[in-house]
Amino acid sequence: MAILLHCEKRVSRPVTLDAFLSRAETLAPPSLRVDDARPVMDHLKSLDSSEHAISGMVLPTLQPGEQYRFHFDMTRCIGCRCCEVACNEQNGNSADVTWRRVGEIEGGSFPHVRRFHLSMACNHCLEPACLEGCPTSSYEKLDNGIVKHNADTCIGCQYCTWNCPYGVPQYNPERRIVTKCHMCVGRVGAGSLPACVEACPVQAIQIEKVNVAEWRNAIDAANAPGVPPADLTLSTTRITLPANLPEDFGTTTAQLLEPEPAHWSLVYFLTLSQASVGAACAAFLTALAHATTLSGWLSVVALAVGHAALTGTLFHLGRPIHAFKALRGFRRSWLSREVVAFSAYAGLAIIPALNPQTELLLGRSFVPPGLEQLGLWGALLSGLAGVYTSVRIYRIPARPAWNSARTTWGFFSTSAVLGSSLALALSTLLAADAVISVIAAVVLAASLLVSAWLPWSLEAEHSSAEPGLRGASQLIRQHFARRLRLRTALAAGLALRCLASALGITGPLTVQSALLVALLSLVVEATGRYLFFRCVVPRNMPQHFFAGKPVH
Repeated sequence: MAILLHCEKRVSRPVTLDAFLSRAETLAPPSLRVDDARPVMDHLKSLDSSEHAISGMVLPTLQPGEQYRFHFDMTRCIGCRCCEVACNEQNGNSADVTWRRVGEIEGGSFPHVRRFHLSMACNHCLEPACLEGCPTSSYEKLDNGIVKHNADTCIGCQYCTWNCPYGVPQYNPERRIVTKCHMCVGRVGAGSLPACVEACPVQAIQIEKVNVAEWRNAIDAANAPGVPPADLTLSTTRITLPANLPEDFGTTTAQLLEPEPAHWSLVYFLTLSQASVGAACAAFLTALAHATTLSGWLSVVALAVGHAALTGTLFHLGRPIHAFKALRGFRRSWLSREVVAFSAYAGLAIIPALNPQTELLLGRSFVPPGLEQLGLWGALLSGLAGVYTSVRIYRIPARPAWNSARTTWGFFSTSAVLGSSLALALSTLLAADAVISVIAAVVLAASLLVSAWLPWSLEAEHSSAEPGLRGASQLIRQHFARRLRLRTALAAGLALRCLASALGITGPLTVQSALLVALLSLVVEATGRYLFFRCVVPRNMPQHFFAGKPVH
């Protein structure tokens, strides 16, 4: 069996497996006797390498309807991590950016426990989720099947790292963009094998061709214990599994279950953008009730909060100066559609907000009633469309805790909470119709109770069959139980206070009380969005026991 070992000058030279084993025997510590048990060395010697040496060392020629893919043989991998090192060395990645990763999977009961390694990189899927979600169209599926990422157009939004259920794309903080495995496309184009394939001393990793049409009906060959289902994106990596695996194999893989990053810029954007849309909805409804002054000032607040929210999105991007490129993927990316919807909202919200400002500064209004009504309708529809696009961004299969009706209810309930709290505060401040204040208080109380209940419905998923939901529930109970209880108590207290005021039990709210209610409602919703980001467990590839999860 021929093996290619890399020297420091990147010159490859063939070495036979026998020579490799002889060298290993020579370098073995003197304390090791010949008759000592050495399972790795014994496994190497038992490998029948002839078939793999022939097929694994030659780049296959593609025919029409075929593409390249990886084949990983779990029965051969010894966990030496040569593939990881070769990949990083070939592509100049830092140690914390690993396009190919080796994990460990185990199962069984003592003393009959079995453990194997799994080396995984990009699966070059038939329906890649990274490509579908990218707002800048930075991903391209080449004619040979390789899913290639274009660094020049990437803005570092990291949305692809959320979409991929295998955790393949990784954010590179030094370059401020996302990077991923491209199957050494330059080497493949020149007729050479990828670096990881050449570096593997036991040929556990190979590159082979696959008929795309036939593979769609044989996708089960890409599944492995502990790995997200292949049919999510139609992964093309073929995995050879050992025979007679225990039933629980892969379910006991150790995982470092830690909260995800908070993404404060996104907490800021989502909370304020939904507050702005809620205020725009309240402005529309109060206009229908002929409360013109209140409607106008709600439109002013909606405009100011909405534009403040949009500035927060730039802080999430690795390359904010290229943010305009996010419009390129409008045809398939919900992130691009969110940019379009909120950009339209930011423009249309100006129209109904002009008259209150000109009346205050110049003593007269300039926007005719017909145009003002058009602005109210436009802000209402574009704002609701913006919130809906935000919902669709997060309802992705790769993150089960987000991919549910909880996200839809959560985002729209935030608009209801903050919109009604702003309406209540402004109606009290402007001494508007008491009926409007009562309706705003009732809507606020109801939406606060819905918002308070949603995280608890996720916490109740501790017995779910979906590991991502069980993990999210565990995160809440282990790390955020106190904050969840405090948020619930605050939301319930605000709801009771608003209901008591609406029913006349405690009398109407004062201006100071109404403003305090609005401020505390903002705290409730911002905390809810914080928990939304932190208490999610993404689907991902199995990791080494001590490696933890990649940071997204």
